[in-house]
Amino acid sequence: TLVMFLSHLVRAWRYKMFLRPIAPHTRLSSAFRALIAGYATNNFLPRGGDIVRPVLFSKREDIPISSSVAVLLIERLADMIGLTALLGVTVLVFRAKLSVEFPAIELFWLPIAALLALICTFALFILFSEKKTRRVIEFIARGLPKRFRGAIERGAARTEEGLRGFRGGSAVPALIGTFGISALY
Repeated sequence: TLVMFLSHLVRAWRYKMFLRPIAPHTRLSSAFRALIAGYATNNFLPRGGDIVRPVLFSKREDIPISSSVAVLLIERLADMIGLTALLGVTVLVFRAKLSVEFPAIELFWLPIAALLALICTFALFILFSEKKTRRVIEFIARGLPKRFRGAIERGAARTEEGLRGFRGGSAVPALIGTFGISALY
């Protein structure tokens, strides 16, 4: 239980670090409370915590909800990078042991590792390239009605604001937080 709560504390710290360029004086206790409330919400409304967490945090810290949601999306991207890297290393390092339980891995380990590397590389490009981030968001939004497209574009502007902060100094805390969360999990 202690390790679980410590992993949640590290996740809340990382969230606060992602928000630092947008809102430098947020409290860790607010981030932690919002995270735990989000996890509690997930028990009766799957993925509902992804709505509750940024709303509670934004109200408690008096920052725009769109900024909090944008940082949550960036956090998910960092989680995806961490998970694909971890899976890729696992496939490469434990290939022989995995092949015993999953014989098909012996045939497909190279394509699996290549796909994981491609996903991780794509996510890193999004994280570190403003132009690529904008292209991906425009591609996703182009088929939507205008009112939804406008909301997505406003959210994209906030996301880019958060990414600028990430690119401008939050990368090291994000990597430390992502590694810390993975190690504690």
